[in-house]
Amino acid sequence: MSSITVVAIAKVGMVEDATNQETLINIFKDVPMLQSTRCAPGVEWRCNHWVRDAVGLLAQKGWSQVKDVDQFWKNFKDAALPYRDLRAGGQGSCEVLDVALT
Repeated sequence: MSSITVVAIAKVGMVEDATNQETLINIFKDVPMLQSTRCAPGVEWRCNHWVRDAVGLLAQKGWSQVKDVDQFWKNFKDAALPYRDLRAGGQGSCEVLDVALT
């Protein structure tokens, strides 16, 4: 990935064929954009809210190897934050993180 807005990537599952890929796309369409029940009142929606909600929906539907979405998300954020700070400063690169799929 070369986007300066992407900070980190974690693999949460595999899509093995085109049929599953189409189903996955439809699952992602069910994840709300620009809103999230995880946003506290007055908190601006950000793309990471969508990603967290998408991982949760994938886990709920059995499409993810993530067992505990809240713990996974905490581990992912903790691992990604140092890279976010580097990227914000114009340094570093996108990192693929090995985050426990607890």
